[in-house]
Amino acid sequence: MKLTVLGGALALLFTLAAPAGAQETPQWLKEARARESTLAEPKAVVSEDGWLRTKVPGEVKQRPVLEGGGYSVGIDLGGTTVLCEVMRGARDLAAFLTQTAALSFEEIEKLNGTVEARVLEASDAGSVGPHPFLSLQWLYRANRKGEVRVGALKQYIVSLDDAVIYCAHDDLGYVKSFDAVTRAMTTHFESSDAPLPQPYFREVSVVSMDGTKVGVAATTMTRDADGDTQVVTRSALLLQRAPGQLVSQDVSDVQWVRPDGSLINAVQAKGSDGQLSEEMSLRLDDERWRARGTIQGKPIDVVLPAAPSSYVLLARARKQLMAQAEPLGTATEGMTWSSLDLTRLLPTRATVLAPAGADGFAVREEIGGVAIQAVLDKQTGTMISARIPVGPRSLNFERIVKQGEF
Repeated sequence: MKLTVLGGALALLFTLAAPAGAQETPQWLKEARARESTLAEPKAVVSEDGWLRTKVPGEVKQRPVLEGGGYSVGIDLGGTTVLCEVMRGARDLAAFLTQTAALSFEEIEKLNGTVEARVLEASDAGSVGPHPFLSLQWLYRANRKGEVRVGALKQYIVSLDDAVIYCAHDDLGYVKSFDAVTRAMTTHFESSDAPLPQPYFREVSVVSMDGTKVGVAATTMTRDADGDTQVVTRSALLLQRAPGQLVSQDVSDVQWVRPDGSLINAVQAKGSDGQLSEEMSLRLDDERWRARGTIQGKPIDVVLPAAPSSYVLLARARKQLMAQAEPLGTATEGMTWSSLDLTRLLPTRATVLAPAGADGFAVREEIGGVAIQAVLDKQTGTMISARIPVGPRSLNFERIVKQGEF
């Protein structure tokens, strides 16, 4: 999906790389961008300690070794190399992409000279199997002592259940080859850790703005030995402040919920441009619900009047609403602890408007003062799609993965 390149920056990159008087993209640049590798069947890759196991359609000349918290993997595609890092645990996907992009352009300047301009040519978001990913494709113009060069940087990051894979490639071509490598590495990934509890429910949604994919959101539900459910929702968002300048936002919401749907406790954290901007916990303290933490560096300690409705309880209420014989015009209400304002409970209301296909209903969701146009799944009460206003624009959510029921 192409991003808008403001001010003709993309054309400028090509024009300055072309010979004087050229009116179109030079042939050498077309040929460079069209290059691809002939890929073999994926071959096994195993780290020295045996923790990492995967397959890639290229040559890995050195077995990965754990170093600095991750495993570096160089994949030779015949004349070009894709560099990947596999890291244990979770990461903020959006922040990681922006931070590694900055580091990558520092290295590019060491090799190719001053980066005079860079543009984000394309972005993508989605899933490989059930695993959410983000990817970016940059074009840049570098100048070393009057010699102008045009290059490209491709980035990919995916969140697995117990690891994160990041891959990058600095070359104008090999777009399809890079995609094949990253998807193979993700699809075949295994670790030697004890298997994590498998979610009994999972959803992944793509977030778009103005027709461009800019983020992902994923929710998983796992059950412990006591029958309690851990609901984990993570989202990652990348927007352009200006051509070539990205801002990132990563949000994590973890709830523990009893079988009856009542909330046990919750934690929310938000990162903006790689900096932790909000970190709050909600739990019962001396029979009072207390929210504690920091927002924009300011300590917060507030008592809430009651327990908010959990993610599960809100979804069940909407599911029951849609199951009525005549649901149109009916509504359900509750109170939620939302990242819109973690210092208080916000009223939430869902009103059924009309049928939407065989599987859902169009609803009007209201949280605090924000009105959301959504389509809810009749089987789960969760969102199939949603349109959330952001000033004069809107963020659009579209579910692409649904596994299990609850």
